[in-house]
Amino acid sequence: MWAERYTAWGWRIDDIDETTWRVYWCAQTEQSGGAFEQCAGTTKRVTAFIIAAVALAVCIVVAIGAIVWSLVRRRSRRFA
Repeated sequence: MWAERYTAWGWRIDDIDETTWRVYWCAQTEQSGGAFEQCAGTTKRVTAFIIAAVALAVCIVVAIGAIVWSLVRRRSRRFA
């Protein structure tokens, strides 16, 4: 198994298993720009993270907008 020959024995060596070995292997073998992401298959993860971050930002903006709108309506009723 590749993990047995892994040379950078760190405290997280137990993390190498059937689902994670490829990331470690690609980190050791693919040094050129962009090749690691393709080898390890992390491009999809990064894209999913970006989509989730944008969705969260949109939710926060909508919530702040709703709060501001509520405060403006409340204040305009008071002066009417």
